Amino acid sequence: MPDFNALVRCILVFALSFAFSACTTGLMEGEVLVDDLSEEASDEGLDGSSDDDVDDQNEDPAEEDDEDNRNSGGSPGGNPGGSPGGNPGGGTGGNPGGSPPSGDGNDGGSNGGPALTGGICTPVSVVSCGSTLSASTAGVDATNTIDSYTVSTWDATGPELAYVFNAPSTETVTVTMSDMESGQDLDIYVLEDNGSGCHSDNSIEYGNLSASFDAVAGESYYVVVDGYVGAAGSFVLDVTCGEEQSGTTPPNNGGNSNGGTGGSTGGSTGGSTGGTTGGSPTPPPGVTENCSSGADEDGDGLADCDDSDCASAPNCSAGVCMASAGLVAGGFDSYDNEGPGSTDAIDSWFCAPNVDESGPEYVYVYTATQAGQATANLNIQVDELIELLTGPLDDLDLFILDATGGCGPSSCVAWGVTSGNDTVTWNVTAGSTWYIVVDGFEGDTSDYTLSLTHIANTPPPPAVEVCGSGSDEDGDGLVDCDDSDCATEPVCQSPATCNSAWTLNCGSSDSWSNNGTGSTNVISSYSCNSWNESAPEYTYEFTAPSNSNVEVELSELNGVDLDLFVLDGSSGVCNENNCSVFGNESASFTALAGETYFFVVDGYNGATGSYDISVTCN
Repeated sequence: MPDFNALVRCILVFALSFAFSACTTGLMEGEVLVDDLSEEASDEGLDGSSDDDVDDQNEDPAEEDDEDNRNSGGSPGGNPGGSPGGNPGGGTGGNPGGSPPSGDGNDGGSNGGPALTGGICTPVSVVSCGSTLSASTAGVDATNTIDSYTVSTWDATGPELAYVFNAPSTETVTVTMSDMESGQDLDIYVLEDNGSGCHSDNSIEYGNLSASFDAVAGESYYVVVDGYVGAAGSFVLDVTCGEEQSGTTPPNNGGNSNGGTGGSTGGSTGGSTGGTTGGSPTPPPGVTENCSSGADEDGDGLADCDDSDCASAPNCSAGVCMASAGLVAGGFDSYDNEGPGSTDAIDSWFCAPNVDESGPEYVYVYTATQAGQATANLNIQVDELIELLTGPLDDLDLFILDATGGCGPSSCVAWGVTSGNDTVTWNVTAGSTWYIVVDGFEGDTSDYTLSLTHIANTPPPPAVEVCGSGSDEDGDGLVDCDDSDCATEPVCQSPATCNSAWTLNCGSSDSWSNNGTGSTNVISSYSCNSWNESAPEYTYEFTAPSNSNVEVELSELNGVDLDLFVLDGSSGVCNENNCSVFGNESASFTALAGETYFFVVDGYNGATGSYDISVTCN
């Protein structure tokens, strides 16, 4: 495939070169028109930041004045000259003393300052230059611990989502919010770390739909999306990084001699050495390679892991990758697998050992909140002009790693290595953590969009006891026929041992003997007591006409020791194991309408004789 792609590129570039050259003049002329239109749009407030738009968003007139005033000085630090750091000359090398610019000018959160009084935020993931993500402040990850920020007077009583931004280099960073949920008013706040973590007292910038701040290489910042007056909803967040600031970047070794008399060493040396000899770049003193920024800080023509300075860096060590961003179910990210934060440490995965993955990899971390199935979708985006005609020519692949095994080749549990877009589905449990890796096939790099969805498991229906299985299916501690669920199951019915010979009703009576005609002699004991009932027994059947209290009484016993037993007949059989009530000469119980009961007159220790029996219902 790589050879074919190269051939296609060559043919199409040759065919299109004439068309492109014919358009050059028109494009150059169009630039003037675009510039004019841009200036007109700015003058008329058509750039999305007009006063009317601000009035409709959040602020009262006093707050609007506050917002206008903060921009009147140019940079966030309030420098009247408009250049970062207040450099009067404005040139790269003209900063007297050569020190970096002061940044945002916020001194309120420095060590030794007043105690922090605002709210603490909890970052949910990491964002970096080029990140695009979607989320909602109404989701389960949001917190509601901050109601205001020191940089603003806006009411921020809605829930908030916070993200960490680790600056790869010193440059201006812009955070932009779009696709805000209809009817919701969300704002952006930027906080610096200052050694106290994510805290509203350390806020340095804010905005309705965007906020820009001057980041310093190696420092951590927090981007917070919060709701105005309790608002909460979904949004899409983009992070873009601009050019590095004046006075802190490596000097131009190609011949810039305008460093100024008070400029840094880089300004003068770069002008003379680079301009005179035109030789290979010489790294400036004290500048080292940042091994995960995507930039060539030391100016030797090699960036990140390609630079020998990064041989021992964790993200460049063979076989060890590094998560640089978070991803949540229902969210997505648009990025490049060689962007800042990427690694180039793994060329082969154990789950796909014969596939060359020598391109850089970008890694996301995902923690499942529910058990179910997670699905990652990788879509390769057009990032070259020729791909507008051919479709993507680069090939990226997708790997899912079990985070308990670390970020490495042996942790792979699922993968997608088809040519083109990939979709991977795998099972997750609540609280489990996973690495989602986008890697380049045969060294490929490309823009892409990665999305993640989750389908929760459907709870199983309540278990039902299987009568006769020998197991406790419903988990109530009772097995088979001991479980009331099995009371009417035929397998749980005891065989009939007594036979009713007469019927009694409420208010009726009978005179007979326990060894008279119709009696049986099959029961010697009952489940409700341990008496010796070895004599013959005589049985009556009774059906309750309504819910009532029933009393059964024996009389005229003439000194014979006869006993009375009430058996539950709901199972349809007369059996001594269904005994519920007993008595020497009487028994009382609560009868249910329509239910059948058996009254048994038996003789203790073989006794036989006559009796009278009566039934009373209340």
